This record gives sequence, C-alpha cells and structure tokens, in this order.
Amino acid sequence: MEDVIFVRQRAYVKTRFVGRGTFGKIYLVRDTEEKYLYALKQINIENHSHASAIKTEFLAMLASLRHRHIIHLFSCAISKSSKSQLVANFIMEYCPGGTLNDRLSIPNSKVLDLKWMVQIADAVTFLHQKEIVHRDLKADNVLLTVSNNVKICDLGLASFSIHLRHCGSSSKSLGPDQVVGTPCFWSPELFNGCRHQKSSDVFALGHILYAIKERCYIKRKPMKRLYGAFITTIDRGAISLGQAQSKSSQPCNLAFAPDKNVVDRGIRNITAAVLAYDAESRPKSEQVYQHLKLTARMLVTIIRDNSQQSLYL
Repeated sequence: MEDVIFVRQRAYVKTRFVGRGTFGKIYLVRDTEEKYLYALKQINIENHSHASAIKTEFLAMLASLRHRHIIHLFSCAISKSSKSQLVANFIMEYCPGGTLNDRLSIPNSKVLDLKWMVQIADAVTFLHQKEIVHRDLKADNVLLTVSNNVKICDLGLASFSIHLRHCGSSSKSLGPDQVVGTPCFWSPELFNGCRHQKSSDVFALGHILYAIKERCYIKRKPMKRLYGAFITTIDRGAISLGQAQSKSSQPCNLAFAPDKNVVDRGIRNITAAVLAYDAESRPKSEQVYQHLKLTARMLVTIIRDNSQQSLYL
C-alpha cells in the first residue's frame, strides 16, 4: 500500500527514505498528478501553539528567495501523523546528486572545485544582500544537481525547527541572539556567546572552502566523514577551528597544501581570510564571491594557455 501524504491539497507518494537530517527525516516523494519528484522534509512539532503563525512567517521569508543556487521550497503544511503527532511537511526541490559532504570523498578536478566555491559564495552573497543569515552553513547543507551545480538547503530550518519544537512552552522563544546550527562549524565568537551575524556565516563558508580545497575531515559516526576546517590539539585531538580559536589567545594556523600556481594561492588566501579569528577582519560574502570569480577566470586562462602551448609541442 502506497504511503500518501497531502500537502496543501496535493497528494504525494513516498517512494523511499533518503535520510535523517539535522532537523528531521527526508523522503523522496512523487506528485501523484504531474509525476514530478520532490524532496519531503518532515519535522516533528512538540507543541502546536502558535505553530501556524510561525509557519506563515517562515514561508513569507522564503517566498522572496529565488536563486539558482538555493533549494526552492514549493510548499509547507502542518499535519498529523498516524500517531497523532503534529508534523511540519516541507515539499522542496529534489537534488539527486546527494550532499557535497558525501561527494568530497571523491577526488575531482580543480575546475569543479572552484565552480562549487563560486556558486556557494554566490548563494551566500544573495542571502546576505537580503539581510538573511543562514546560521547552519556546512557541506552537508549543500546539495548537488545532476549537472554538478550546487544548491544550498535547510535555509532557516535551524531556527524554524526550534520554534516549532518549543513554541507555546515555557522555554524561551528563539530570537536573533540565540545560537543555533552545528557547533563544528561555529565561528569562535559563537562559542563565546555572541549572536549569529553575517560574519559567522562567512566563517562557516570558510569551512566549506577549506573542505573543498584540502578534503579535511573528522570521523563522527561509523563510515561518516564530516568535512570542514579542523586542527589537531595535544589534549583533545581533532577539533573545529572555531572551537580551537575560542579557547586560545594564540593564532591557530591551518595547514594548506603547497601552492602549485596563482590559482592555488588565490584560493588559499581567501580561505584563510574568511577563517580569521576576528569577525570584523573577515571579508564580506560579496568580496569572497568576487575574489573567487576572479580566481576562476585565472584558472580558465591558465587552462587555455596550456592548451595553446601544447599545440606547438
């Protein structure tokens, strides 16, 4: 018997379980009318008080977001499961390429690496221009299309899920000062009690850039690699750069592979800049994007020149 779920009067059939994300379960679903495939994310709601108002506010924010490198949210509705559990259902764009975090275990060309970097920085710049802070940027929240383009996902779900789990309870309502997201990718100021800002998003972007360039990871679960910027300490082993920076008065230097050309140097320089301890000294996302675009043009020039030279060898 097919498992059918209704979201805003449209029927979707669950075809398979994709995985468990930070904020809920994810399924691949098919629209029963048009037969299109979508991703369904379901988040349990512990207390339904004010849930509809929060959902409306959240969707109003997402309605203004249309970007080629951000996952599109088609619909959202709150329903009851078979166990009378309230559930928030998100119908989203489906990306069959999986997560960037999983893909980083496979070596690929520098052209593709830089393409990903440019596209991710483009999406973050778009969000920041809209005065939106993602608050949970990481390689696991970057999805890949069949053509190897990236799409940032889980936009706002860090705060939204906490709202839904605790709205109407005695716990403090989530505000702009409350820290959410994944601690492994926090900037040092978040560990020290500061609020999420664009600069903390930029630091998390640095984790992704470093992960793409250096393929650095720690192991969290059996067979699970978590890619980002990590350093090895004497007393605690491998920990995140932000955590190390928050506990040290000395600079925490990341290891980079030797530069082979001006492209490597350009990527290293911008990655080191966005992972700076001081939030004020980090470049803006727009500056990161423009720097990476310029670096990509340099790579294209190098490849073209090398191709032309080979014709005369």
